Amino acid sequence: MLLAGWTAGRQSHAFVLRLLPNGVPDARFGQNGVALFDLPNEYYYNIQQLEQGADGSILIIGSSGSGLVLTRLTATGILDTSFGTQGFSSVELLANGAPARFIQQPDGGLLIVSDATQGSQFALQLTRLNPFDVRDSTYAPNGEKILSSLPPNFGMASVVAEPDGGFTVMARATFSGGTYLLVRVTAAGTLNLGFGNAGLVSGYDVGNPFDQPVTMVRTANGRLLLMGDASPLGSGKIVLWRVTVGGLADASFGTAGRLEIGSGDSYGYNFRLAALSDNSIALVNAPTARVSRSDVSGALDSAFGAAGSATIALAGYSTFSAIGVLPNDAGGLLIPAAAGRTVTCGHTCFPRGVDAAVASLDGSGRLQTSYGRGDGFAVVNTAEYSNDKVDAILVETSGKVVLAGSSDADATFDYLLERLMANGSPDTAFGTNGRAAPRQYSHFMGKVRAAEQESGAITVVTGTAAGYFGQVGTVTAFRLDSAGMLYAGFAPALAAPAIGNMDIALGVRPDGRLLYGTTTYNGTAILQQTMPDGTPDQNFGAGGKIEFALPAGEVSRQADLVLLGDGSVVFAVLTTQNLRLYKVDSNGLPVASFGTGGQFAYADVDTRAFSNGKPFSLLSLSDGSLLAGIRNALSSSLSGSLLVIRISNNGLLIGANNLLADPGSFDWDFAALPDASVAIARSRYGATSSAALYRLLPNNSLDASFGLGGAYPLPGMLSVSALALDSNSRLLVAGQDATSAVLARYELNGTITSTPIVEFYNTHLDHYFITADAGEAAGIDSGSAGPGWIRTGNSFKSGGSTPVCRFYGSQVPGPNSHFYTLAGTECDGLKQLQAITPATQKRWNFESLDFISTLPINGTCPTGTVPVYRAYNNGFARGVDSNHRFSSDATAIQEVVIRGWINEGVVMCAPI
Repeated sequence: MLLAGWTAGRQSHAFVLRLLPNGVPDARFGQNGVALFDLPNEYYYNIQQLEQGADGSILIIGSSGSGLVLTRLTATGILDTSFGTQGFSSVELLANGAPARFIQQPDGGLLIVSDATQGSQFALQLTRLNPFDVRDSTYAPNGEKILSSLPPNFGMASVVAEPDGGFTVMARATFSGGTYLLVRVTAAGTLNLGFGNAGLVSGYDVGNPFDQPVTMVRTANGRLLLMGDASPLGSGKIVLWRVTVGGLADASFGTAGRLEIGSGDSYGYNFRLAALSDNSIALVNAPTARVSRSDVSGALDSAFGAAGSATIALAGYSTFSAIGVLPNDAGGLLIPAAAGRTVTCGHTCFPRGVDAAVASLDGSGRLQTSYGRGDGFAVVNTAEYSNDKVDAILVETSGKVVLAGSSDADATFDYLLERLMANGSPDTAFGTNGRAAPRQYSHFMGKVRAAEQESGAITVVTGTAAGYFGQVGTVTAFRLDSAGMLYAGFAPALAAPAIGNMDIALGVRPDGRLLYGTTTYNGTAILQQTMPDGTPDQNFGAGGKIEFALPAGEVSRQADLVLLGDGSVVFAVLTTQNLRLYKVDSNGLPVASFGTGGQFAYADVDTRAFSNGKPFSLLSLSDGSLLAGIRNALSSSLSGSLLVIRISNNGLLIGANNLLADPGSFDWDFAALPDASVAIARSRYGATSSAALYRLLPNNSLDASFGLGGAYPLPGMLSVSALALDSNSRLLVAGQDATSAVLARYELNGTITSTPIVEFYNTHLDHYFITADAGEAAGIDSGSAGPGWIRTGNSFKSGGSTPVCRFYGSQVPGPNSHFYTLAGTECDGLKQLQAITPATQKRWNFESLDFISTLPINGTCPTGTVPVYRAYNNGFARGVDSNHRFSSDATAIQEVVIRGWINEGVVMCAPI
């Protein structure tokens, strides 16, 4: 059995799973029975059809962001690079988004059938590829025909193949109350005149014009079996009907060829249909996994299950959603399904923790216990879905570190609350092995915030959502004691936020009183203060609450707050037009000496720049000033930048600067440093995501001496979500790498030197090698890498903002060589090839991110850098191990080019 789909996780892939007849993954296929692959430059592949060819190859057709794509894998689960372009072939469609299917031809060719309807004129597009995967010009010019002599106002819905290479299309009317149409076409692309009325059969011809077909299959004796919704629509009954080889209603089936089933609560799209080799019929209700079997006349098979039906349930899973039904080798049925561990509901309800599963039933409808795991089920996990996300870092007075965020470990959404010792090891006195699972899930919408109280308790708050579909904003707040146990009586009554702004500002006073800041639907910003037990502080504002009305026309976006040493609070509100700061004293009264009557406002020149302003942060610096950091998105540009606004302690503007403007999408995080400077993390999203650190000086300029050229890249980290200083003023950085959440710690007082990249040459192998590791270089000098290695005397410097990926082949099967490329498309592509290529075949294996460099733009390096060239020994064509030379010395590259190597140009840029 073959199953195909799309994995879920940070790095999603298309997959094909092959199971042996006993339900065990075929170890000869892909990796442990699963082949993973990715479409070039695409993030998704909606697989529509999967078939095995006569030679064992696997054909797949599906839609992607750029259209329809045909893919071929070899019989061992490897992309067949001889097919199309590296295993993929784009299918050009006349109608964008039209459905398409392929029909395997007796000569090994393929006929691709798609809907070519233009306006009301129903038409079919037929594209034939010959056995060499080239458009067949003997079939038609450019291998393509348009079958347009068809009745109007129909759209293709289903296609079944005929043994001679022809096919039958089921089409539905494109207007309400219309009928359906069956179109039979020969392999030559003409209407099959022996079927119905010159190749056409309508619902009127069969006698059920108002039934609405959903799917169609071909029976073993050449008849057509259709399933859909019975008329009148909305009756909740489904109907089966069968058409003879000649296109007539099959009177031997049901009543005049038609059979209604269901009890008034069913819909055809929920069912999967199969016609078995003995012409019996199998039907499965996808959501309920209820399977029924009928004989050739449509009567339920009383020997199957209970009165002809059986229901499948997989222990440990809340859903078993069938995606099909097939015969097995034991005279029974195979039911492939997506098995979900839990179901969560946001704006829609969907299963979490989905595994590929297959149930095998014997001829009596009982689970075949010799199949799969030994319980009648084969279950294969095709993806990782235990993902942690850190929103905040809380450094306790003890020096311990609490990570707060969200997680879907074990496929269940919950809060992530993990406490680490100062050395990064789990604090086993907290929760279970350092991790608490409060099971306070509602609907996550905003970032999770955490604060430590004097007692050691941890208060957690986030914007969540109420209502079945999460359509109403609310707040969830709870408290854990120092051991990670939930306080049952803590339930502060907090103002509901607007659904578009779910990040709640949180602060805690030394005496344990708590401050919460949010913005609401009606344009009001609200600051609330509670006692340590969560009840309103009646001495703050009016009943523990202060409301700040925004001017007409301003829509609130984000809120943040800082507590000052004198007990006052600065509450910041970002609107669509302004940054507004409100300063109140410990009782909630305006501090008149701040700005104008206790308020400060900053309006951006571009009035729409703040419309996408989150994330947004307010910091209190050691010199008494305040700093607001805002993601700025200019309305007239695709670029993003960071707007930093520095305000004096009495509410006057010190300066505002746009920094690090660049095309793309960015997030920013901040941490105040002891010297009134600010650590900034920039996360850049795109085809290649990356993260880097910067330091903002008190004069609002970036520190050019920080890192290399003012930036300190974070190799391997795709994004940063939180920054904080630990008790020793070291920078804690939380974020994500390719597989999990990451917490890293950095010294801020260290110096960075530009590491030399040293080149070696092997006189026996005629191979070059570079390394950034002085220890590795010393080992090569001492002979640890084998004989023949000598230094060439060439080197270049590391430095830049992009990590360099290092790959190695192998001694056997090879290539016995290293390869380097900047993180990005080429690196990702090699990783993907590694994932789908067996270790017994030649492949590049990712080793590490070895050093950092700069990406050339159109082959040109930026000022302050020199080009690094790459030459290739053309080893694949020559039948020897592939090897590359990397050098900033153009003469060195020319030396090997003269010897037949290929000059691949500038691949990176090194500091001068």
